Amino acid sequence: MTGTKCQGCGADQTNGLSLCGTCRSTLSMALTNAAAFYTDVLRIKPGQRVRVRSAYQSTPPPLTAVAFDPVTVATCHVDAIVIGWVRNLCDDRPMIGQPPADVVRAMGWLEAHISTIATLEWGGECLREMRDCERVLQRLLDKSDTGWHAGVCGNEVGREDVDGESVELLCPRRLYGVQSTAWVRCPECGRTWDAKQRRDVMMAEARDVAAPVTVIARAVVGLLDTETSVERLANRIDQWVKRKRLRSMGVRVIDGRPLQTYRIGDVFDLLGADATPKAG
Repeated sequence: MTGTKCQGCGADQTNGLSLCGTCRSTLSMALTNAAAFYTDVLRIKPGQRVRVRSAYQSTPPPLTAVAFDPVTVATCHVDAIVIGWVRNLCDDRPMIGQPPADVVRAMGWLEAHISTIATLEWGGECLREMRDCERVLQRLLDKSDTGWHAGVCGNEVGREDVDGESVELLCPRRLYGVQSTAWVRCPECGRTWDAKQRRDVMMAEARDVAAPVTVIARAVVGLLDTETSVERLANRIDQWVKRKRLRSMGVRVIDGRPLQTYRIGDVFDLLGADATPKAG
């Protein structure tokens, strides 16, 4: 078939495929991001602290149980879409092989078969729905403090003239990744960042931030591979406070409660000291 149009962007096609090269790349990005976001979303617990106007506000479960929490709504939405496209691909290409049952792995499986999806008449619809999944999960992560936030992208995307001075325009998209990833790619501008470099930058930026013990524990667990338990680290910080190894930086009122705050950089230093073998 010739003289067709891409179902994703409407570009003229001469190869009969339902998706052009650009839209195939977009679908690949959507599936890759959605898989990473889905993994991170599952770490959000009921009562997870969420960012509200740069402050923190706790959101405990209501006294009257609701049918579905936001995480369940989002993941069920993605589950249905991913499973539906997996079944469609298996029905239209029976010889393609057995897909994985796990939803995250299924997204990777679909991504590996994009060249086949592009030959099918529903390629454009698949692209639109997977981009929707990506956005749904991204919105949930953008307001949740899961500890895997990789910071604001900050890539220079252009310049503008302000009062006769050229000012750089930086990408404002928040980045997320999973623990094992070596690279974090911005879905907004396409910049790929070294995950370790991002983590080092965030650690440097966090050093002078003062926060309550639980907030510090959650942030540090998200930044250090050596720390895996927020509760255990919070207990260690409490012990340091009792032993006067941490100096209070003042009181901060959170949810109506006055809480002592401590410098995150001091906790980093103590963790480094703890990792050093003691003499004798």
